[in-house]
Amino acid sequence: MGQGTLEEQVRDFFGPDGPLARATSQTGAGIISYEYRLQQVQMAEAVARILFDGGHLAVEAGTGVGKSLAYLVPCLFFAEAAEENRPVVISTYTISLQEQLLGKDIPLLQAAAGRKVPAVLAKGRNNYLCLRRLSAAMRAQHDLLPQMRHGELHRINERVDSAQEGSRQELPFIPSAEVWELVCCEQDNCLGQKCRFYERCFFVKARRRLAAADLIIVNHHLFFADLALSIRARGILPRYSAAILDEAHQIPRVAPDYFGLRISQAALEYWAGRLLSKDEKRGLLVTLREADLVPEIRAWRSALDRLFREITEELKLSPERTHVRLMSPMRVENAVSDPLAQMSRKLAKLAGRLDTIAPEMAVELRALALRGQEMALSLEHFFNMGLDDYVYWVELEGVRKDLPVLHALPIEVGPILQQELFGRLERVILSSATLSVAGRMDYFCRRLGADCMEKLIIGSPFRYEQQMQVIVIRGLPDPSDENVFTRKAACALRPLLLSEKGGVFVLFTSSRMMHQFAELLAEDIRRNGRTVHVQGQEIGRDVMLQRFRTDGNAILFGLDSFWMGVDVQGPALRMVVIVRLPFAVPDQPPVRALMDRIHERGGDPFMEFALPEAVLKFRQGVGRLIRSAYDEGRVVILDGRIVDRRYGRYFLQSLPECRIEIRQATDLDYPTEGVTG
Repeated sequence: MGQGTLEEQVRDFFGPDGPLARATSQTGAGIISYEYRLQQVQMAEAVARILFDGGHLAVEAGTGVGKSLAYLVPCLFFAEAAEENRPVVISTYTISLQEQLLGKDIPLLQAAAGRKVPAVLAKGRNNYLCLRRLSAAMRAQHDLLPQMRHGELHRINERVDSAQEGSRQELPFIPSAEVWELVCCEQDNCLGQKCRFYERCFFVKARRRLAAADLIIVNHHLFFADLALSIRARGILPRYSAAILDEAHQIPRVAPDYFGLRISQAALEYWAGRLLSKDEKRGLLVTLREADLVPEIRAWRSALDRLFREITEELKLSPERTHVRLMSPMRVENAVSDPLAQMSRKLAKLAGRLDTIAPEMAVELRALALRGQEMALSLEHFFNMGLDDYVYWVELEGVRKDLPVLHALPIEVGPILQQELFGRLERVILSSATLSVAGRMDYFCRRLGADCMEKLIIGSPFRYEQQMQVIVIRGLPDPSDENVFTRKAACALRPLLLSEKGGVFVLFTSSRMMHQFAELLAEDIRRNGRTVHVQGQEIGRDVMLQRFRTDGNAILFGLDSFWMGVDVQGPALRMVVIVRLPFAVPDQPPVRALMDRIHERGGDPFMEFALPEAVLKFRQGVGRLIRSAYDEGRVVILDGRIVDRRYGRYFLQSLPECRIEIRQATDLDYPTEGVTG
């Protein structure tokens, strides 16, 4: 496209009179103005160089840089020049960014380039309807599903002819897990080209679209699921030339789950239920009229109940003691793995006998046999603690915190990513607004096993010194004295909340403290004519956020999910309150294990992990306030440690250039009555 060096072509594309500027002047592009940003061009040039020359890059680009176009435009040049037709994968954490890429940024790129840029949203295989399994379920619905689910199955069947992509998301209703898992595509029971529905297969069509794409958009969960499966040559995505991981600050949270174990009684019961329901009236064995395995499944279910009951008793788990880290194997007999492996082998033999007379049933049984063998092996690994450098724990989950779940995660995900991602893929680009601590990205890159990757920090074009003020309230009790701190801090916050005319986020790290604050302040807020939203009360997060935007001057008390990935522009958000510096709770097993590992090798767990993690999350919370060049407001910090402790300078140095005011807390106090302890 055009003449000149790659850098010149990129600069021209973003230029004041370049293709992007011309495209945005057209109302059809949905944008009426274009602003040239030097920071955006700097990032685009760096991304282009990595795509063409190879290498690994971590780029922090402040809010307002326009990161998505800064990496999409180089992808356009790369696709035109690439000798191999292998796409670039772009991975995001939030659905909203995926929607922005597909609904706004890529159409703008196409308008500017004057050509179609094939881009596809990739979904996991089990998001697609399998026509063969649907047909089988319709025939055997009385043997496979309770009567109450038959109507749901019929509604799915009625949508087949009008379906465009055949995905779960395309349905006009949310199917139950029981029904969808009976009819969705699965890796291990696919007949491939032998299937009579192959040419109509929704998943095959989706794979063809992926194969023809220049850009494949995925979420981080799918990206790392594919990476983990690729180790066993069972990847989901086609081969790709490069990976761009936006919202990269989320990688340490997402990636470990796909290289670990999570074993629940419900998952094991589901496997057995596919074969035989608990009332023994439905399941594949009922359909096949195979009774030989029924006594074994019945006995195995009893052993399963007994096993999880004994685990709960052995570890003294309760709603007050919801998780226990294992330092050595439990003194509980694993009477489940061997019978599960034996049943799986019998299922595989039964599938072999059915291959010629009932091939569709055979593939279902073979898939269940393989899954059973995998679960048996996972149980063995967990009970023997056989995976090196993993942390093991049992945690009560569910609404009532009464369901024990077995967990094992790598203590450090860096060595795995170093080998499986950075060691195998020539071009990897990480992007986020928050990757650095006090101006350095060493901590983040080291945690991902990519110490040697190129690092680039690009500032924001926003005028923070004019748009944002930081107010630190000094003189409150130490937050570790939670009840006293809560009363004093709520009292100090009250006049600031009531004087603010726009909307307010009050961000917490503790659900208990959040509800105490809400209890102390809600009545005053409502008397002031404002709406109060408290996360976890009645409505879901997305609905609550939409109502917050609509209200325009509401006050929202939020936890972890409101610290990041939330975008509210204009007067609807004029203040963000950081109640407490967001240090991770050290009693969580993965956190404790990592801190122990750092200590074992002679390091300082606080300085090498707890502090940089807290700074990154702090930056995310502060970053909720200024989302456009026209936003303005205040960040209020109630945790005086930011100025009283030596480590506080790392938080202050991570703030953008802005006005900082330190105020002394008054001696006013809320009464203790009415506060839940």
